[in-house]
Amino acid sequence: MHVVRDDLLRGGTKERGLRPVVEDLVRGGATRFVYASPFCGYAQIALATTVVPLGAAAIVFSDVAPGGATLHPYSLEARAHGAEVHPCATLADAEARADAYTRAHPGAVKLPLGFACSAFHAAYVAAIRVEWQRLLATVGRRPRHVFVPVGSGTLLRAFAEALDGSVDIHAIDVRVLALEDPRLAVLDTLPRVTVHRAVQPFAQPSDQPPPFPSNPYYDAKLLPFVDALAEDGSVWWNVAR
Repeated sequence: MHVVRDDLLRGGTKERGLRPVVEDLVRGGATRFVYASPFCGYAQIALATTVVPLGAAAIVFSDVAPGGATLHPYSLEARAHGAEVHPCATLADAEARADAYTRAHPGAVKLPLGFACSAFHAAYVAAIRVEWQRLLATVGRRPRHVFVPVGSGTLLRAFAEALDGSVDIHAIDVRVLALEDPRLAVLDTLPRVTVHRAVQPFAQPSDQPPPFPSNPYYDAKLLPFVDALAEDGSVWWNVAR
């Protein structure tokens, strides 16, 4: 099968859609970008690698790894790329503190979980369409199946719009959100999309790593579904390491 190696991007796949959004907001006067992150979310790294080079501040409120009081290595990597990272007890606490910080600082913009906003969606759809055409030219045929992870559903909605009608999408919910969350419920209505649910809870890393760098809490959990459902020529879109 074919693997799209967006793990080779410093900020993972979300770097593709975030840059034009941030550039537009900076031109409009934004000076700080605030984000509440799950402990092992890769978007916090994408925020740092995208925002800091533009001269703006990346402010991350991240919950800590389960069972401990320390920041996850991804939070530390975001800090190494210039983000200001604040540890929080839970994701709900991170959201509340991010909201309060944004209200208290003029020029601050809070980005939603997974960057789930219309501007990011449009930019990411455009980026995926470009990369899909490059993939088709590289492999010389049109794949029938694409496998992608689902956290908040932001990326899946973009893939469902970006790919043409001949492609079926296998989406693996890695259980960031509760099953009854409305952001997940709407995914079942997307055309050509089948949503599967990972066996492990979100906080438990995969015990079946693939043979390439992959986020053990997200992308790596696709492997059992790939083993069971992939066919010759299928595509695994690996979004982060």
